[in-house]
Amino acid sequence: MTTTKILYWIRHGVAEHNELFKTIGERAYTSLIDTRLTSKGRMQSLELSKNIPDNIDLILVSPLSRTLETRRLIFDTQQIEANKVQTIVLDELIEHPQGVHICNKRNSRTYLNNLYPKYIMNFAEEIEWDGRLETYESLDKRIANIYDFIHTRSEKHIAIVCHNSYIKRALSITDEIEHCKIIEQVIIS
Repeated sequence: MTTTKILYWIRHGVAEHNELFKTIGERAYTSLIDTRLTSKGRMQSLELSKNIPDNIDLILVSPLSRTLETRRLIFDTQQIEANKVQTIVLDELIEHPQGVHICNKRNSRTYLNNLYPKYIMNFAEEIEWDGRLETYESLDKRIANIYDFIHTRSEKHIAIVCHNSYIKRALSITDEIEHCKIIEQVIIS
């Protein structure tokens, strides 16, 4: 019998490129590499930490700085680490689109592992960056891979810290992906 999964979709707090977009528009996505949270984004994460259920069994997170910071601020505040909840960092959760918007280009695995040594870095050392805009077909494959990965896990309550475009797409194609009928999805915002 398959266990129902409860997914807590969490978008990162406001990041540097989100603020920069207000003044320079689309160029914000190609001005800074792997943007971090702003002070507002850090405050949002800390505020959200007060509303996170205490029954999280597993945390999945995108390898971008803004999502890793959001994860740390939300869950370390709640002392999730003391409960030995595993955090797995996956390239499949990285923001869409890849290939052009350098604000979505992550650092190397070695660099990230030095910053977050307790997290499992489940991806290659460097991200492939070919300068071509990622298609929705490619994003859909990444989403399907995440749902397949979740389906293989024994944990029931899973927090997923990632990105707005990714979450919207993941929720919009749920019916098209095998195993989704067994998954209840909840967005915490």
